[in-house]
Amino acid sequence: MQTATRDLVWQFGRGFRQVLSTTNPTTVTPAIPVGGRNRLVLLLGSVAVTTAATTLTVTVTYTEATDPEAGPQTQTVVNAVSEPVGATGFTGGPFFCAAGTTIQVTATAGTANQATVSVTFVGA
Repeated sequence: MQTATRDLVWQFGRGFRQVLSTTNPTTVTPAIPVGGRNRLVLLLGSVAVTTAATTLTVTVTYTEATDPEAGPQTQTVVNAVSEPVGATGFTGGPFFCAAGTTIQVTATAGTANQATVSVTFVGA
């Protein structure tokens, strides 16, 4: 598992971008700081599959702002879907994230070297 190390900054309350490349059947998880206030976040994503179809799972882990005492929760955005060769889009959310926490995306491909996953968070 790999965690993003750079601190991504919210600009004008609109969002930021983080690209994930799944080159083997390993989960990659960047932890993105939410910032100093609660944020409503949407996930826009795409997957590009080369050579042969592969199974893709994408989850988002965040702390709900309406119940931060409950701790992080995970929501599946793409659930073990067999993605054909080519490009496909997906969305997730809205996620109402608690201030001072992180939001994480996990992308897992079922076949090595078959998928590149891109995600963009848009927040207010």
